[in-house]
Amino acid sequence: MSFMLLGILNAQAAGGGGAGAYDLLESVTLSTDTATVSFTGLDSYSDYKHLQIRAVGQVNDTTDSLHNIFMRLNSDTGNNYAQHLLYGQGSSVISGGNASTNFMYVRNVFGSKANTAYAGSVVIDFLDIHSSSKNTTMRGFGGTTQPGEKQIGITSGLWNNTAAVTTILLYLNSSQFSAGTRFSLIGVR
Repeated sequence: MSFMLLGILNAQAAGGGGAGAYDLLESVTLSTDTATVSFTGLDSYSDYKHLQIRAVGQVNDTTDSLHNIFMRLNSDTGNNYAQHLLYGQGSSVISGGNASTNFMYVRNVFGSKANTAYAGSVVIDFLDIHSSSKNTTMRGFGGTTQPGEKQIGITSGLWNNTAAVTTILLYLNSSQFSAGTRFSLIGVR
């Protein structure tokens, strides 16, 4: 399921350079287990209205558990983020939100490498990242499937700051991204 989602999105990204075009700007495939992934110098992509991060991979964890991908913008560690989430787990649906936190996250998208046959995938859109007249918003869609832990979810978030986004930090709360995990930064016109 995860690779099908990325295949559909990759087909979408292959389009030409017209309005609404998706362009691959950077891609990182981890060669070792890594605690954080950063995209920096994003102000050099000012030709793009939005940025998107696509990731597929696993977490360096030997338990059968799912992990959230946390995000911070411009190294802001203050309680300047808010979000809503909705995700499904089998026959149940769970929703929630946070009004004042020091991060945004996409919930339960990466599984552990204890089950090497299962990878998670996520697509995260950062909207109007260069605008200085409104707060940056985020929407994320992701999921994973592994024995006993099948989830898919959507998240929306807000960075309560009107500064242009120059850095996006991705991290896990208590583990590392596994070697082989791939992150791609896409520009959206």
